[in-house]
Amino acid sequence: MEKNDEHVVLKKEHVKKLNFKMKFCLLTACFMLFQLSANSLMSQKKMEFEYDNVPLKRILNEITSQTGYRFFYNVKEIDDKQKISLNINGENVREVMNELAVKANFDFKINENQIVLTQGKTTSHKFQEREIEGTVTDEQGTPLPGANIIEKGTANGVTADFDGNFSISTDNENAILVVSYIGFATKEVAVEGKSEIQITLSEDSAKLDEVVVVGYGTVKRSDLTGATSSVSTKDIEDQPSGRVDEVLQGRSPGLAVQNSSASPNGNINIRIRGSNSVNGSNDPLVVVDGFVGGNLNTINPNDIADIQVLKDAASTAIYGSRGANGVVLVTTKTGRSDSKFIIGYDTFMSYQTIRKKIDLLNAVEYAETVNARRAALDVALPFTMEDIEGFGRNGGTDWQDEIFRPALQQSHQLSVSGGTEKSTLYLAGNYLNNEGIMKGSSYERFSFRANTQVQINDRLKVGVNLFLFRSEDNPNISGGSQDAAPTHAAQVYAPTLPVYNPDGSYSQPSGQYGPPQLRNPLALAVEPINDNIANNQTLNTSVDYKLSKNLSAKVIFGYRSIHNENSFYRNTKPEGGASQSRASITNSRFTVLQNTNQLNYNKTFSEVHSLDVTAVYEQQREDLNSSFTGAEGFASDAFTYNNLALGSFPQIPQSNRTRKDIQSFVGRINYGFKDRYLLTLTTRYDGASVFGRDNKWGLFPSAAFAWRLSNEAFMEQFSKINDFKIRASYGITGSQAVSPYSSLARFDSNQGYAIDGSTYSTGVGLGELGNPDLRWEKTDQLNIGLDLAMFKNRLQFTFDFYNKVTKDLLLQIPLPRTSGFGSLLRNIGEVQNRGFEINLGGDPITGNFSWNTNANFAVNENKVLALAGDNEVTLGSVGFPNFGNTVFLEVGQPIGLLRGYIQDGVWRTDEATEADTFGAFPGAPKYIDQNNDGQIDNDDIANMGTTLPKATYGWSNTFSYKNLSLNVLLQGSIGNKLYNLTRVRTERASSDSDATDSRILNRWTPENQNTDVPSFLGSNNYEQLQTSRWLEDASYLRFKNITLSYMFPQDLLKRLNINSARIFLSGINLITFTDYSGYDPEASTNVDAFGGIDNAPYPSQKAYSIGLNLSL
Repeated sequence: MEKNDEHVVLKKEHVKKLNFKMKFCLLTACFMLFQLSANSLMSQKKMEFEYDNVPLKRILNEITSQTGYRFFYNVKEIDDKQKISLNINGENVREVMNELAVKANFDFKINENQIVLTQGKTTSHKFQEREIEGTVTDEQGTPLPGANIIEKGTANGVTADFDGNFSISTDNENAILVVSYIGFATKEVAVEGKSEIQITLSEDSAKLDEVVVVGYGTVKRSDLTGATSSVSTKDIEDQPSGRVDEVLQGRSPGLAVQNSSASPNGNINIRIRGSNSVNGSNDPLVVVDGFVGGNLNTINPNDIADIQVLKDAASTAIYGSRGANGVVLVTTKTGRSDSKFIIGYDTFMSYQTIRKKIDLLNAVEYAETVNARRAALDVALPFTMEDIEGFGRNGGTDWQDEIFRPALQQSHQLSVSGGTEKSTLYLAGNYLNNEGIMKGSSYERFSFRANTQVQINDRLKVGVNLFLFRSEDNPNISGGSQDAAPTHAAQVYAPTLPVYNPDGSYSQPSGQYGPPQLRNPLALAVEPINDNIANNQTLNTSVDYKLSKNLSAKVIFGYRSIHNENSFYRNTKPEGGASQSRASITNSRFTVLQNTNQLNYNKTFSEVHSLDVTAVYEQQREDLNSSFTGAEGFASDAFTYNNLALGSFPQIPQSNRTRKDIQSFVGRINYGFKDRYLLTLTTRYDGASVFGRDNKWGLFPSAAFAWRLSNEAFMEQFSKINDFKIRASYGITGSQAVSPYSSLARFDSNQGYAIDGSTYSTGVGLGELGNPDLRWEKTDQLNIGLDLAMFKNRLQFTFDFYNKVTKDLLLQIPLPRTSGFGSLLRNIGEVQNRGFEINLGGDPITGNFSWNTNANFAVNENKVLALAGDNEVTLGSVGFPNFGNTVFLEVGQPIGLLRGYIQDGVWRTDEATEADTFGAFPGAPKYIDQNNDGQIDNDDIANMGTTLPKATYGWSNTFSYKNLSLNVLLQGSIGNKLYNLTRVRTERASSDSDATDSRILNRWTPENQNTDVPSFLGSNNYEQLQTSRWLEDASYLRFKNITLSYMFPQDLLKRLNINSARIFLSGINLITFTDYSGYDPEASTNVDAFGGIDNAPYPSQKAYSIGLNLSL
């Protein structure tokens, strides 16, 4: 039997065929494995991109470029042009497609390296409108009354009731509800066809990610390395006012706002961290929507979206030569791209009265004190007992009541805002009218703002901001010479005189009724015509272009034209026909051209390094043209200032033109490492035409570092701390505290030359010496700060210490008379401002009843460090006749040091012998003999104090219950003094006038020796003028604003087709605690570096307002 072999023997050709098949199968298997591996790699590849409002097709192309997947779909089913926003950071293709499918409403299937898109099964469609009910609570289940619920992309919205319940109607089953509440993170909730929704809000931990505006850009609040503070639209809303600067008062640490003149369009002084300059302005630089050099007085508060105050060098050095006084950045409102157009109407009306009157003598008291003084002087008495009894019956004249009145202020604004995906628009027109509490004064303002932005394509965006402004101001003459200001006259005019004579003319002083130079107060208030018309046109255009994902460019062209015209006419009625009538017209036109070219690069590397680089080239030109014409001696008042040719004595016409050019190169680098260590480097290289030939350019660098300790691992154990950051910065900023051509000698023309000894001819002579060595004032500033946020940001604390030193201080230095010139502008010294700022705020109580609070406190010490070899420089007097030099600069002392005789009461009868050694007597003022030489002379003049405050503070509180809200703002200052010239005028009797102040009733007599008011003889014969007696403590605490508001419930408004409605009652300056005896502790006639001289400016007022905010 033959045995079969178990092995199969293959022939050679079979082997070849098998080898081919095996190779083919092996190759196929490898290819399949490779494909599976490739597909697996493709599907797991992580993607990173961010797109905002771009076509779907662009996102699909991005996915293809990053993964290799190709897309297949029917364009009739899938709209690849629909706009989608998507932010992807480390997600794979399936995760990305899941998110994208929801947004774009499609289904998808991944086949190897292909993705097939099909029409979604849940295509959004309109369905019958129905009610969606829900409740809004916090994480503990506490209802959040007043929470806002708005359907995204619409104006459809409601407010939760006391129990957190709400009901909202919608016709979109896929609607998204945006839910917000103060102190909590905003949340978006998808309806998804539900009829009941429970919404839980988390306390806001994202406040640190709030984007704030800084110079030439924005930055997250958590990434700030400099010292800044902000004023929100809520703050502005809570204080009805026609002026932005009034709203800033008490809101920010280190920002001192002084209402120096409370006239409807009066001066308000703003100081950030003290005064740096004596010769130039100490007001901060104002930047409105990127346009450098704005005016807060012209801005309508309702148009403001945000105000940022930049204080340290790290924040302000980017503005270089104009940043030394700090910077106020104003951003105006724009429309929302995700909102339909909303019509808004905002209005308020205020009833204003004088806050306080000076305590003056009435007619009986005045007549009795005049008689008493005449008796002491042993002269005839001017008033009989019958006269005095008659004054008691008719009351005499209260001249303050005659010139002051209750006055109305009203504001009306109509606005339209909204937008589409590609464009936004904000239009607003405002009308403001303020009658003024002094007769003869008024202010009227019209403004229009149009802000629009258009997204041309994915890369290009164009913006246009237009602002038109016109005001008509009719101010009274205040401060200055006492024969012109009604406030002066009302304080010293005899209350025994009537307003009008029997023939209807104004009464005039004569003889015993006062010095002849005084004028009837009412005539001074109402007779002069003082029309000031201002027109402002501002056009600011911007073009933003995204060069790449990380690089963008921005170009701004700005134009501003300001035309002011002052037309003045004063007839002879105030003087009773004793002087010439006079008229004048002054015109000025100020134009500004600005071009800003900016590049910005922003990128994050390896998720740990963040870099933001900004480069700017900017140029600005300022032109000023002004002219003056005037005449005196008009035969008739009929034409007032409308025909100057009718004047008998024409004045010499004058005209002037100046130009100022600035060019700048700017660079800034923001670097962050692991969101813990932050570095900011800034430099600006400025060139200005106003300085000498060799000093036109200046470099202004700064560096800042911040350490966010809260992001360190060792801080994880402190779970209650949300943010803890330490900041440090140092930099140099500048000030252009000179007018154009100050470095050059100036020739002036004049008609004061009588060449032949009798006939005056026009000539030209050297009017002012130039100083070719003029250079920038430069301020070095060191800042160390701390930011702390705790308890889910419900408590926030900020502390800053700073030291500012201003070098090359510019000052007019007196020249010898032999030079033929009075003074020369020079760089002569150094001034230091050093202090600290504290801000504490938060939401101590949330829920049914809520309380939001913010308190700030700032201390500033001002000191002159050097005066170019001299120990002191005289700045002048306080502006009163016969006063000697009173205001000085002295090394080691603050700017604006006041000097005078130090009064130590009044000599008593038992001090008669000692008084006689000084040439005095009982009842005369007692002055301190500083050098103990037994006499009172100029060597006894000593330092009396400074007018600068040592500290300022503010405290804002908002209490809310349901739809009711109460806001209370307190603010004040500590340590500032005012030189009260009103008292000099009213309390001191002289040879041709009598005291009118009620203090004179407490004058020294043998029976009343415990007083600091001298006797009639002491006041008349021995009293020195510049004395500490007139210097008063002007520290104060004021209830600046109290506003009670009510938001109408949404269920009511919805039936009326109203989006929102708020009504409010407000009181301004209702209560003030101060020892100052004048009109107001903030008053200041002079508005220079030191202020603090009260020469009877326009007094402040209390205001009671009612208003309405409505949107449709």
